[in-house]
Amino acid sequence: MASEGFRSGVAGIIWERKYFPQEIDPIRYVVFHRINPWLGWSILKGKKGGKTEKRALIDELRQEARIKYRDILGLERMDGLRIKYEFPDAREKAYKCIGQNHQVFSVQVRPDTPIRVDHIEHDSYYWTWAEKAKRMLRFEEHKTALEKTDEYIRKKLGIRKL
Repeated sequence: MASEGFRSGVAGIIWERKYFPQEIDPIRYVVFHRINPWLGWSILKGKKGGKTEKRALIDELRQEARIKYRDILGLERMDGLRIKYEFPDAREKAYKCIGQNHQVFSVQVRPDTPIRVDHIEHDSYYWTWAEKAKRMLRFEEHKTALEKTDEYIRKKLGIRKL
């Protein structure tokens, strides 16, 4: 468990680069519709559970979205970008910690990578552009993580926002 009673975790901002005509934004993100233990749109995240961060994230990608390792083009730790939150009182006892502290990663997948949700935590997913994904996401921390990851990707690839 992480310091201060927070459980360590990982979060993946999953994206693809499509080769659209020049007037269409080539960067798209996937968001997941969460059904357990709360309802709303989310990024993919999970506990670290004694594994390395990268191993934990690869396991989450496989378990929750059925993304195969061969479909991952890039997995990059976003240093200094974390999602930290406290649980409501009712969940604190069940999880034996006061909240989670997720390290954020940028996860580039091949265009048109098949995704299949686990139907345990999520019931659907949606590919979209950064601005719409931010509007869909339920929590401000997720919106901030997506926004900062998008800025980083665009700077690295030399792609401007449309």
